[in-house]
Amino acid sequence: MASKRIKLTIESNLDDVPLVGIAVNRFCVYASLSETDAFNVELCVVEAVTNSIKHAYDERGGREITIIFSLFESEVVFEICDTGRSMDPEKLKKADLSHCPVDKDLIETISEGGRGLGIMKKIMDHIEYRSENETNCLILKKKIL
Repeated sequence: MASKRIKLTIESNLDDVPLVGIAVNRFCVYASLSETDAFNVELCVVEAVTNSIKHAYDERGGREITIIFSLFESEVVFEICDTGRSMDPEKLKKADLSHCPVDKDLIETISEGGRGLGIMKKIMDHIEYRSENETNCLILKKKIL
């Protein structure tokens, strides 16, 4: 059982995503994550919410995304849930940053998309995806050191 739990629901509006980021960052600081870890977790949750808006809802407004923040003794857990189009679970399994080498001398050639899940897998200690009863949830876990 979580020692602390918050449920935040927003509409599928990209303009509201920065508010989620602020809430996640403050929650992580409250949970005693380092400033760097708080920023990195914020990045992952914001990316997951953005993905829900862009891919599950095709950027259509008026839909809901629920983010559940849970604080346990040894970790924080974020569940990002929507009722839009589900993701192919293979996408998460195959997400990897090794196929996206970056040449800093050719920065303008780097694509803007396609790295989100790989970044989440690299930053978070555990990531999983579930789609049940018309609800899709991406679960992100970070240990508190």
